[in-house]
Amino acid sequence: MNQISRTLGISLLLFTATHGIASAQDEEETQRAWSNVADLSLVATAGNSEVMSWALSDKFTYNWTNQQLTLEAQGLRTSTTVRNLTNDAGTVQVDEVSETTAEQYFVGGRFRQRIYLRLFAYTNASWFRNELAGVQNRAQAALGLGYTFFESEKSFLTGELGGSWTDEEQITTLSNNWVGAQAIFDFMYKLTETASFDWDLAILPNLEDSEDLRVNTVAGLTSAISSVFALKVSYTLLFDNKPVQVVVPGATPADDALFTFDKYDHRLAASLVMNL
Repeated sequence: MNQISRTLGISLLLFTATHGIASAQDEEETQRAWSNVADLSLVATAGNSEVMSWALSDKFTYNWTNQQLTLEAQGLRTSTTVRNLTNDAGTVQVDEVSETTAEQYFVGGRFRQRIYLRLFAYTNASWFRNELAGVQNRAQAALGLGYTFFESEKSFLTGELGGSWTDEEQITTLSNNWVGAQAIFDFMYKLTETASFDWDLAILPNLEDSEDLRVNTVAGLTSAISSVFALKVSYTLLFDNKPVQVVVPGATPADDALFTFDKYDHRLAASLVMNL
């Protein structure tokens, strides 16, 4: 919670610096526009095997004349129940053990202030957890400049470049913080009247450790089935060039061994999207 509080505090300072306090807005703000996009995927099996898997995300956007506020939340969890069979004097004993095989959470906010034509300033703050990758808490705040390369009813491409501060707590109780950079790209192309392709890319180097590089990318194909609902297929790739390492204790301290988590996390998902 301390990490989240610090991140929100930094975000508030950055928000104030770039926004200049929004109370001075004029009558044009009566035409503010907002949108909300939520998607849900759910898989449940029962009987001889039991698996419960869900993924939920929500993205809220509020637009002023020259500003934009975006709030996002994502959650993913998969639990599996396994049967263990034992023979107790001719009687079969069944023990069911449930374990979490995937779990990941993200909460973030972003604010943009247009400076001139297609140039804008931005600030963002986020919190991330992926215990199965060794990350207990990762809080980040950033500030930088962005540019809209092109924007039309059919497509758009924006890019952002800035500096960041990250505070990470691992499942080993080790913690670390560092100054980093970020390059973020957001692309959308409308394939037909009812289908579109979107792609997000974030490159996140650690300026204090050249080996510590993270790259997050999400690509999705969305097809509308009504004015409100759509079906979406997406692929997510999370890359960490310097993943978390943990010590696995042995029978004696001399037998302790080091385990390194995978550099890659993949997710392919099909979900129902609701646009408001």
